[in-house]
Amino acid sequence: MTRLVVPIEERNDDIKFNRISRGFSLAKGLVVIDLSDLGVVIDAFSLEIGGVQGENVLDILMGLEADLVLSEDIEPELSELLFNNNVKVALTESKYVKDALRDLLAGKAFVIPRKEMPIRYAN
Repeated sequence: MTRLVVPIEERNDDIKFNRISRGFSLAKGLVVIDLSDLGVVIDAFSLEIGGVQGENVLDILMGLEADLVLSEDIEPELSELLFNNNVKVALTESKYVKDALRDLLAGKAFVIPRKEMPIRYAN
């Protein structure tokens, strides 16, 4: 299983239509998605985090046991902290969670530090 965390601009009751934030410093909330090894969504939920900054974001992500962070952009300091804690970062140009997840599973998201994905597309 892979736990994916996505920073969002604002919460929407339909998780797939949450708009992705340009980074954690601008995020009002998080979408947490558990994926099977085949990329099938097992569980998904959202959390409000408005105003959380810096190392507090890392504490939240570590508490959630994140394996992968998916965002439009990420703060350099946070990305370094994530890498040091074995959390991968995937960058997407998609604006909504549903599109970004599809791009990630199809290999269209830019994954750092390595392009090796812990999941693969189910189809």
